[in-house]
Amino acid sequence: MRKVHFLLLSVFPIVLLLASCRKVETSLEGPLPYNKMVDKFFDTHGSTNPMVNAVAGALQKGNLRKEFVTQAVKNAGYPNWAAARTTRSLPTTNHTSSFTGSTEENIVYVPFAQGDRSTDAVMAVRLGATDTA
Repeated sequence: MRKVHFLLLSVFPIVLLLASCRKVETSLEGPLPYNKMVDKFFDTHGSTNPMVNAVAGALQKGNLRKEFVTQAVKNAGYPNWAAARTTRSLPTTNHTSSFTGSTEENIVYVPFAQGDRSTDAVMAVRLGATDTA
């Protein structure tokens, strides 16, 4: 009987010590502070396309006038500027002005994703011939 008590009294503290030393995995990640969220949203370091950078710059200026980044991140996630693609649209005749030629437009497609998921949304931005980069 003494051996059982001794064994229980010596093993129990060791088991308790080992259980308390085990690291508990908790996620400390929460929503980013606003400044970091904006920096991450407009981070175009992976893009070398001047049209994509121009779209990001124009959106950043627009965010200064009317804040939209918080809602965009909540609904669609962050843009992946490096994966953005540009295409040329078919020339269209401009009937609304005295200009009688055709106008060619570029379209920039920017994918959005939340976390590690693939694309959740795509933003399409039309750039006309008179838009400046």
